[in-house]
Amino acid sequence: MGTRVDYCRDGSARSTVTPTESACWPWVERPHGGVLFAIADSTMAWAAMSLTKVGESVATVDCSIHYPAPAALGPFTCHATSARKVVRTIFIRAEIVGSRGTIVAL
Repeated sequence: MGTRVDYCRDGSARSTVTPTESACWPWVERPHGGVLFAIADSTMAWAAMSLTKVGESVATVDCSIHYPAPAALGPFTCHATSARKVVRTIFIRAEIVGSRGTIVAL
């Protein structure tokens, strides 16, 4: 997909992606919702990993996503931030914005 992690530290992460043509289905320049979901999930994992010790792993326990606007004209940027940590569980929130600043997924 060509996702680039721009930063990852202190419970936050940001990634950027310009979807390839194969990720845009059924419309050109509009990535499939599953592609946006994968970007959000991966960016949230990076945010969670920034709070763990070396050698510890993370796994998604539950994840839901909403698409408030059509995703058109990338690149798209995902911001993920930890909301809280309880023992071994980290709650992460993420949103994806398009090149015009519109939130396309959260």
